[in-house]
Amino acid sequence: MLAGMVYCVQVIAIEKLLPGSQHSTQTEQDRDCFLEMRHKYLADGSFSPMSEMISMLVYSKHIGLNAGNLGNAHWSQNKQRFYLNGWPIAISRFRKMAQDLLAETEQMLWELCWVDKEEDRVAVDLKQVVDDVTFTKQSTSFVDAPGNKLLGGLDWMLKRAMNTKGG
Repeated sequence: MLAGMVYCVQVIAIEKLLPGSQHSTQTEQDRDCFLEMRHKYLADGSFSPMSEMISMLVYSKHIGLNAGNLGNAHWSQNKQRFYLNGWPIAISRFRKMAQDLLAETEQMLWELCWVDKEEDRVAVDLKQVVDDVTFTKQSTSFVDAPGNKLLGGLDWMLKRAMNTKGG
């Protein structure tokens, strides 16, 4: 899941810094600007959210490669508990922790987007978003597809930023 998030951030950043619709007019200066922004915000060790995500991926890979054997992990007969190194983990409590963490993370992201009230939030049904990599028409993005209802997102965000204190 985190790897997917890293991929999405990279794709969005590339599209923002080197728009596909302007591919034919991009210059060496655009490329240098992209490399500078990539080094500043998208690389490991850049003290950015992306750097943290990359570090977490590397750490999780390390754990996966060096963790104990599978004999240390097993399910109870009724599948309501998972045992890891002899310690029981109640699945219902684990699920609740994950749901609470997701809700807290969502709240923090909305605060980062300058949205304090729930009624001001934008909802996008991700099941309805169509993004097919076989659609390779230049100057076309899944954001531009009218059925995805994602048009105007940048304008919405900039408006929110301008209306905040210090914006």
